[in-house]
Amino acid sequence: MLKSNKVFVWSVCASVIFSASINYAYFKSTRLIYTCSSELTLAYPDGYRIYASFIGFNYSDGSGLSTYRGTVINGDKEYILNSDMPYRIQGAKVKSITYDQTVKKNNDTVPEDITFKKMLSKDSTYYLSFYASPDGDVIVKDRGSVTYICSH
Repeated sequence: MLKSNKVFVWSVCASVIFSASINYAYFKSTRLIYTCSSELTLAYPDGYRIYASFIGFNYSDGSGLSTYRGTVINGDKEYILNSDMPYRIQGAKVKSITYDQTVKKNNDTVPEDITFKKMLSKDSTYYLSFYASPDGDVIVKDRGSVTYICSH
């Protein structure tokens, strides 16, 4: 009886240690590096205007997630924008960001055929410059203009 209890205790301990090691390795490899945010006010030639909060999460494994929450207006019609857009990020100082499939929330009512949605559709790629500020923040520029300020 005593021997079987020892085996059981050792099995439980080994399982806990193994599970903890797997979780540590996974979370260490996908830790959050920095977060970017911005308030967007954009107008497009198709008549749509975007008023949204943007948050970008960049992870150590080269993945990221953009979240857009706000309003899209065209004439007298208003739509709710509530989408997440996963992406892959590659490169050093100039990074390419390639978007994956948009995850549209239940209350997102924005039409799929508008320019904003097409620009952020699957496999859309953007090239952005990343610079470290003296304070340790990351400054992201698009064609020379500051687009986002990111924090660790």
